[in-house]
Amino acid sequence: MIDGVSCTGYAVTLSRQSMIEAARTESARLGYSSAMTAQELSLVQHMSPPTVTVWLDAQGLVREMSLNLGVQANGLGSSAAAGLVIDYTHFGAPVQITAPPPSDTVSYQSFLKATGAKS
Repeated sequence: MIDGVSCTGYAVTLSRQSMIEAARTESARLGYSSAMTAQELSLVQHMSPPTVTVWLDAQGLVREMSLNLGVQANGLGSSAAAGLVIDYTHFGAPVQITAPPPSDTVSYQSFLKATGAKS
């Protein structure tokens, strides 16, 4: 039950091999150098395969979706875990979405640096 609505849940855990293949494909599509591709692959190889869970109501509408994953920084002995839960409510109601302020964001290069990857 999500907000009083009966739902059915499904969970999928990606395989490490599918993650590696997706990273290779995306790196090639983006034209990454071999060094950058190696960094991306190293990051993916040190990730716990994420689990995606989706809860659907009787009409097939997504009521909740969650994602859990973990990352271990190369050679630093540190790790981080992240979880995300998105609840979907008020179907058909007007929606207003705004981007977060720049002070609440980081660049991709900063993210790589924080994980110990070389840019």
